This record gives sequence, structure tokens and C-alpha cells, in this order.
Amino acid sequence: DPVGGGSPGDNAYKAILGAMDNNGTETSSNYFNGWMEEFRIWDIALTEDQLHLMMNQRIIQVGTNKVEGEIIPLNIPNLDWNNLIGYYRMDNIGCGNLVPHEDIGVTGKLKNITSSQTRTAPLPYIATGGDWWNKNSWKESQVWDPPNSTGVNDEKIDWNIARLDGETLNNPATSDNSINLLGLLDEGGILTMEGSNNSNGNALTITHYLKLDGHIDLNGESQLVQTEGSILEGSGYLTRDQQGTASSYNYNYWSSPVVSNTGNQSYTIASVMHDGTDEIPKKLDIGPTGFVTYADGGFTVPRKISGRWLYKFRGDANQYSEWEYVGKDGTLLAGEGYTMKGTSGNADIKDLQNYTFRGFPNNGPISLSVAKDQNYLLGNPYPSAIDAKKFILDNLSSSDVNGATNTENIFNGALYFWDHFGGQTHILREYVGGYATINLSGAVQSASSIDERINNNNAPGTKTPGSFIPVGQGFFVNTVLDPSLADDLTISGGDINFNNGQR
Repeated sequence: DPVGGGSPGDNAYKAILGAMDNNGTETSSNYFNGWMEEFRIWDIALTEDQLHLMMNQRIIQVGTNKVEGEIIPLNIPNLDWNNLIGYYRMDNIGCGNLVPHEDIGVTGKLKNITSSQTRTAPLPYIATGGDWWNKNSWKESQVWDPPNSTGVNDEKIDWNIARLDGETLNNPATSDNSINLLGLLDEGGILTMEGSNNSNGNALTITHYLKLDGHIDLNGESQLVQTEGSILEGSGYLTRDQQGTASSYNYNYWSSPVVSNTGNQSYTIASVMHDGTDEIPKKLDIGPTGFVTYADGGFTVPRKISGRWLYKFRGDANQYSEWEYVGKDGTLLAGEGYTMKGTSGNADIKDLQNYTFRGFPNNGPISLSVAKDQNYLLGNPYPSAIDAKKFILDNLSSSDVNGATNTENIFNGALYFWDHFGGQTHILREYVGGYATINLSGAVQSASSIDERINNNNAPGTKTPGSFIPVGQGFFVNTVLDPSLADDLTISGGDINFNNGQR
């Protein structure tokens, strides 16, 4: 009431919740149409970000004076619990009284409210299965639009919290459009992001918190994007398709977007890479170490991979012996790349094989150490594309390069992508291929086949790198200074940095 005044205490003043005061005229307008789940009174103004963090969840006190979400276990920044001077959960209205939660505030006498109402507030949204964008796929669907729907300002609401409960979910939740959430709790459920392998997919973007105890299926070119600072916890798994050459004579360079299990920063090829030919992925049939021609016989079910060609590399670029055999069960760190040949004999170089990565997704900062004067086979470690130039800038010195963020030049500023575009053979000197390159100046098509260790027939390359490094793509970095660059630049080696800001 505009004439009440003063701090709340025992009094007989009346108050209206959910209406707007008309400039002190003792009249109100813009009445709230619905039921209230919670009512909070703060003695400071809240920011937009603080409101968003508390929108789809109740709040609790943590420690002596911190405010934390009851669903998303993150502190509400720059907000103290003692700033909360009235907290009412509307499930406690016995005998017509409004009782403060944990005695925060004073008891009020309700007028014209005689019974509890059906709970309709999404604290958080709880999926029941089916099309994400159909409001009937959510509990309490008679009132609320699905999470990440368009708001009153005709813009998407990007701060909702959703839960996929294995017991509540009658069938998998599916989306044929991108989803942007503050938090997602996958507690034994399944979420399928629809897509196809012909450059069609959707993004699942999580800005603050992902609990993955169920399964997220990224169909086709769909991606999981976690922004800077976004937390990932849980013991579930993610599946993501990616395509490589089908020929069993030609190399792809790979890197896994997932690790073998929760809490592990490493993976093996056999544990994460599957035959993605069918809807349900199968374990690849990876042959013995020395069986060179294991996959040369053509298509099988499941697909065959020769165990002979599985290598990683970190060492002197001029020493071919620095290639280290890793095999199907050898350990690779998140962000490390590996080589592998295809699945089907004399397939055309343009023919593709679909693979499915399955495991716990990588998230957040990832670093790998490289020495000076080395080459290192790396790869995109995330289940989303990364910005090639942003990755380069995060590993160059801000003193030398405009826009760079590092204190040193970790490598020479170029990324090298192998393109194996000819020679159906397992004999090194008969390979036809070269490296495509991207740096801050632009991208260059894969070099003609001029390496003296292979068939240096000057055949032209076929591919030029794009601005983004795809999911699963491996590439080389080099800590040797290119002689064509300025003499006063130095390359130190050090920790190569991947981070969510590149995604």
C-alpha cells in the first residue's frame, strides 16, 4: 500500500502482491494474473543476472551469508543472505496465514485466499518426454511455455533451468531446434538433439551448469556448447557422430570430444570410438597390432579398423621415428590427436564412414605441454566446433600479436591439417597428400604432395581449412619459428590452452 511506509513490522496495513503502484495515488494496475509460488523481499536492488540465476529455482543459505540456488549449486554473485528480509514459500499458508520461510520476515494474514493452488511454477522445468517445444511435454504444462521459449520482448529466454528425470521421462526428449539454457539436470533421462550428417544440426548451449547422469545424443552435426565458466558434473555419457574417409588406405587425424569415464582426463580409441553406420552404435572391430590389411576386405558389421595405423606424435618434426604407436588401448590425453585409417578397402577417396564418439564430454580449460622445437599432434577436445583463430590467439603473446591473450608465444601461430588425397597403398613412399594450413592471415589449401618421404608428384591438394575446427578434428602445431617471420620473435613452448571461450 503506498501509504503504509516504513519497514515491515507488526501492523494492520494492507498490501497487494503482484500489482503496480500508480505513482502514489493509492490505486494499482497491471495485476499479476496467476498464482505465486514464492515471494521474496530484498533490501537492495537486484541485477538482471541475479534475477535470472534465481528465476527457476528456490534459494538456500550456504555458509554464513551466501545465497545459492537450491537446484543449481552456484552462488548468486554479490548477494548476501542478510539482504533477504522477507522470504515466503506459498506452500505454507495454514489457517489463512502467510508464514515466513525460516522466520525471514513477519507472518501475514491472507485475504480472499482460502486454499493452496496447483503448483505450476517451473522450479525447475521437468520434462515428461517427446518434443521439447510442445508444452504438453512438460509437467504443469497447462500454464507454462517450454524452456527457452520466446519471452514478452519477442526474444528467447536463455536463463531457464530444465530437468530430465529418468523416472518422470516417459520417452526421450527430442529437439529439432537449438536450445539455450542456464542449467540442465539430466538425471537418467535422454535428450536427442536432432540433425543429419550433411551439415545439419542444432546446438545445446549451457551457460552455467550441466549435470549429466543420463544420455545426450548429438545427432548429425549437433553440438554441446558450454560457455566460459560453465560447470559439468555427473556420470552419464554423450554420443556424437562424425565422418571420416572410408578408404582403409587413407589416414584421418582424429581427437576425441569425450573421455573414457567421469573424472578421467584421458581416453583410449577402443573405448570412445564406435561404428556409427547404424542408429545404435557398435564397438569397432579393431584388428591386431601387426595386421596391416585387416580392414582392406570391404564393409563388415561392425566395421573393421586396422590396429596397425593408430599413432600419436609429439617430438622433432624431422624425425619420423617420433611417431608413437598408441594402439586401440593406449592412453591419449584430452586434446591429443591420433591417426587412423578407414574401414572399407578400395572405397573412393570421397566416400565417408560415420563414426560415433561415446563417453563423458570434455569441458572447461584443457592444457597440454609442448617443448620448444617440437611438433605436436593435437585436436579439438570438445563436442562442439572451436574458433581456429581464437585458439591461436589464446596461445600467442599479447606483446607480439594484436588480440592475443597469452604472455608467451607457445607455438608459431599456424595449424596444420593433413589431407590424404591419393595413393591406395600402405607403402609410405606411395602416399599422396599434404598439409593444409590456417593462421591469423588466412587459410591455405593443402600443399601439393612434395614431401620427399612420400610420392612427391606435385599433385594439388583438395581441401582448405575453414574458420572453425570441427568436432573430432586432429591437427599439428609447431614450436619451430618459421624463417619467414620476424627475427625478433621467439617461441617458447609451454602449456597449449584450450578453453570454453573458443567454443
